[in-house]
Amino acid sequence: RPGTEPGAVVDLPALPEDEVLRAQIDLGTSLPLALRFLYAAQRWEAIEAQVTADNAIGVFVLAEVLEIEPLASKAFDYIEASVLGPATAARLLYTAVVLQSAGRGGFDGPAAKCAEVLKRSFHELATRPEDLALFARLPVSVLAPILEADE
Repeated sequence: RPGTEPGAVVDLPALPEDEVLRAQIDLGTSLPLALRFLYAAQRWEAIEAQVTADNAIGVFVLAEVLEIEPLASKAFDYIEASVLGPATAARLLYTAVVLQSAGRGGFDGPAAKCAEVLKRSFHELATRPEDLALFARLPVSVLAPILEADE
């Protein structure tokens, strides 16, 4: 490319300055999976065996930030089937809300799904002080519907 020096380094997209979010997501470890997905004609099967509960959120976030819609969709399907549950919903909701508030699109659906899990299983969240503290950091507009749920 004209104007590009050989060996030039391209930075990963910046995440919001939030210590909790950054502790949960390492975009650097997700990048090789995203590249493999792209180079394999956007086939999920090319990376499916390497996607785990530990890295799926990072893969999803990177795909959303880079607007790789097929990867974001498949990664969230994986999260919904294998990761999202009462023990992870508060952390996932926190991640989605922080990224939404930073102006990143694509997190409305995941935030809503996490909120639904929390509405059904809030009693479990209350037994995990770390997750409850994270939940308390969410905006009132997110908290209120969950706390008002009568399930």
